[in-house]
Amino acid sequence: AASASAKSASRFATCCASRNGCRTGTARMNSSVSRNHDPAKLWEQALGAYTNKDYDHSIKLLQAVLVRAPRFAEAHHLVGVCYLMQNKHADAERCIRKALSVKKNAEFYANLGLALQQSGNADGAAEAYSASLALDPSSFRICNNLGNIYFKLNRHEEAVALYRQAIPHQPN
Repeated sequence: AASASAKSASRFATCCASRNGCRTGTARMNSSVSRNHDPAKLWEQALGAYTNKDYDHSIKLLQAVLVRAPRFAEAHHLVGVCYLMQNKHADAERCIRKALSVKKNAEFYANLGLALQQSGNADGAAEAYSASLALDPSSFRICNNLGNIYFKLNRHEEAVALYRQAIPHQPN
């Protein structure tokens, strides 16, 4: 059963990989990943790579995490965010939806909304932002993003209502 689970996780990691793969620094990434079997350490390394804007390396580390912990929603989400930072919107959407299939989370929905918005899918973005706002109604950023989408969709009254909802939660 363990090997079947590993194969399934490996298939997802492959599915979540960019169609172009991680061509730069592959030997370095493979050797650093193969030496470390602790998902917590891999996760920390992936966060470090993400912070350093080394998205390909972060994705590779996160894929190794997902082989070992396939239901780790935050890892699926961060793979999606890495793809989002690389403007690979379809890959980002797929990975973030996988995270949402494991765990409903306002931030996951917000980033799904951003991926959909950046790919030109305003209706899908509005749906994702609405789901995020349902989980976190005091989010200034989501009220503002959803307001902007509604404005673009000529839903001006709803946009104004969201901008008003955002004002008390404005950080500055």
